[in-house]
Amino acid sequence: FKDPTISAVRSIQEALIDYWQDNFKAEQEPLLRFSISMYKDYQEDDFYRRTPLEDRNVEEIAEFLNSHDFSGGASQPAVFHGVSSGVKDSSTELDPGSFRSVFLIGDMGNLGISNEPDKNGHTTDSLIRILKSNNMDFHAIHVGTEYIGHQEVPSEIQSALRNFKLETGIIKNSLTEGFSSYVAL
Repeated sequence: FKDPTISAVRSIQEALIDYWQDNFKAEQEPLLRFSISMYKDYQEDDFYRRTPLEDRNVEEIAEFLNSHDFSGGASQPAVFHGVSSGVKDSSTELDPGSFRSVFLIGDMGNLGISNEPDKNGHTTDSLIRILKSNNMDFHAIHVGTEYIGHQEVPSEIQSALRNFKLETGIIKNSLTEGFSSYVAL
């Protein structure tokens, strides 16, 4: 899902700039800084990578995505670890009054098809706590939903795909209305 992810990053950056210019014309130009965190399966050595927050860095993010190995499987994707670590890492780079938002783009829920506990103790509740304590909005973009319901896709994979919606729905419903969303592509 590299191309849709890069396109989403560009769209988000452009929409924020347009919104600021349309609504706050008399104020200074916004300082928009973006970071991207990538997660893979826990058993892989580089299951978490991140770029630092930088000003309007869509091209650097595109390069980061293009250099990323997307060969991870469905056995234990470290989704909640990726989000939690990304929030913790960026919290030191943000100004206290910053608007803060997390966009989770993914296909499977935390741990994918695995039913084992997350080895780092991440749960929907712990993710909700870290989002709230860092004043983060949360927006989930669900890719791969076209595979749900296909007979040739194993039921365990379909379950992992459905878990993304279930888990992000719990998170969304735990945050203040209007500060979170879920979109299926």
